[in-house]
Amino acid sequence: MSDELRNTEFESTDVYVVGRDIVRELASAVMADDAIHHDVDAAKAAGYDDLVAPPTFTALVQAEVIKAMMDELGVSPDPHAMVAVHTAEKIVVEHPIVAGDRLRASIHITDVIERGPASFVSTVSVVRDEKGSPRATIESSIVVSPHPNEAA
Repeated sequence: MSDELRNTEFESTDVYVVGRDIVRELASAVMADDAIHHDVDAAKAAGYDDLVAPPTFTALVQAEVIKAMMDELGVSPDPHAMVAVHTAEKIVVEHPIVAGDRLRASIHITDVIERGPASFVSTVSVVRDEKGSPRATIESSIVVSPHPNEAA
């Protein structure tokens, strides 16, 4: 992999509609027990329009663009392909994601550093609402390398 991928951007083609059931499921999975993630009345009492998604919900909204990026990087479950290890992530929520939101995501490869057979890929992803306003910004670091079965 070369750094020709630096400054490559991937944008979602579909709108992701946030549903109450998936907010509750993800909140339970990540042990986000606050009632604003599970009870509509509690969320509204706290000043939100609907259930509030935990910050890690952004991974679901980004799924399409992450897959497109991984395809471009040559990452796949194939044992003869490259593998990716997510090494760091920082999520900044500009405005909480709530059930009923209609969102799109983009991911931008900001840097690629090669060290031996591995590439260290830095990305910035933005989840935006229908008006284009940022809802969350996610900075990630990923190491992409040959599958361990192929490295031997």
